[in-house]
Amino acid sequence: MAKARTVNLDDIAAATGFGRATVARALSEDNKYPMSVATRDAVRAAARAMGYAPTWGGRVLATGKTRQIGLIHAGKSPIITGILGQVLQTVPADLTDAGYRVMLVPVVEDSDAWIGQVEGGGLDGCLILPPTAPTLGRAPLVPTVLINLQMALGLPTVLADDRGGAALLTRHLLGLGHRRILFLHPEVPNRHYSAVQREASYRESMMAAGAAGEVFAGSVGEAIAVCRRSEAPPTAVIAYDHYRAVELLHQFWRAGIRVPHDLSVACFNEVWPVEVSIPPLTTVKVPIRAMAHHAVRLLLDRLAGGQEDAATVVLPEELVVRESTAPPKA
Repeated sequence: MAKARTVNLDDIAAATGFGRATVARALSEDNKYPMSVATRDAVRAAARAMGYAPTWGGRVLATGKTRQIGLIHAGKSPIITGILGQVLQTVPADLTDAGYRVMLVPVVEDSDAWIGQVEGGGLDGCLILPPTAPTLGRAPLVPTVLINLQMALGLPTVLADDRGGAALLTRHLLGLGHRRILFLHPEVPNRHYSAVQREASYRESMMAAGAAGEVFAGSVGEAIAVCRRSEAPPTAVIAYDHYRAVELLHQFWRAGIRVPHDLSVACFNEVWPVEVSIPPLTTVKVPIRAMAHHAVRLLLDRLAGGQEDAATVVLPEELVVRESTAPPKA
């Protein structure tokens, strides 16, 4: 069977009696060409009846826009899982509904080559995810929105209230009766927005309760060794993220330390496998999907010529209590 021929602008022009240029302008998505409503409606009705579907290349030529948005992420980050995985599950659907495609742009450490790719005409705008901040010395020249990155670049930004989330988690443990609570940072010094806000809020909550806070930056194994050597070991640990919390559970199990009977464990990020770990983990839920939705809306607004001010949206976090936290043993 012969393949059906694709309907083009010449076919619609022949069917309607309008010139090809008039047809192209009537089908333009931005309606920027002066034209009577009757003419535009007649052309579009004929196009629908004939099964016309504009090609991506045709749209680029007609509008000068690629209809592509870059999702800028750290090249070594596990983008398919965890927090970034949730972004990847949210952003493409929102942008597709608005007629855009998504291009993943990995950032190689200590390289700003991606900025040239963004500004070279391949992308209409971009969303930037952590931890790409060290390679971002200036704002790209295309509409850009930051997700969970706080930088003095005058760009719209969507943040999570990490300070509020850390306060919820620390106060939860204090409310259970814990006074020796260890905050476990990653091995590599982490000065990302979330790390700074979480640690500061943890210290404030501990100080307000008259409790001694301790922050440890290192591996899970090193943290456990420190706890075992201490004359007054912590009765609870707050892990910076779910990766370290799950590893803590594993290492404690191997060491014969029972969670939460001997020691409580809690963390940030409500992502797999916190619900199915043994025991299930108490977490702070970062509203990453809502953050992604807001970021797309801000970007689409700028692409449409909307507000140019550097709006900042801060979304609240939520405490999810599970079986990994309990009162300290007597």
